[in-house]
Amino acid sequence: PIYHSITSEVVRAINSGEAPRFKQNEVEATVFPRRTLEDGLIDWNQPASRVWNHVRAVAPPYPGAFAHWQGGKLWVYRISRTIPFLSGTKPTPGSLIDGDISQSKMVVACKDLSIEIDKFTFEGYVRHQ
Repeated sequence: PIYHSITSEVVRAINSGEAPRFKQNEVEATVFPRRTLEDGLIDWNQPASRVWNHVRAVAPPYPGAFAHWQGGKLWVYRISRTIPFLSGTKPTPGSLIDGDISQSKMVVACKDLSIEIDKFTFEGYVRHQ
């Protein structure tokens, strides 16, 4: 609500040429390093919400999110939901709860919840959907 109002005002000011303009001070400017492949490594010991946001943050066309999995590399492109652990259980983060690489979905444990991965590849293996 209030953000929409502020955004609308800023967009109007930019479009009308009324927005203040400042030249960047090149001496104070910094550059953020480029992403690398290793930035996509999933840490299953994180809460499920952080894993989910990490997958979204490094989604293609960036290097993508991945985990070392059964001797290969599991590329995770989309998580569809979180799932509470069964009552009284706390699986090891990174353990497979349901599904496998040949199916259309996998459920993997994180620190606090499991996540359902519904778009992934395993190294060169591509599922036909």
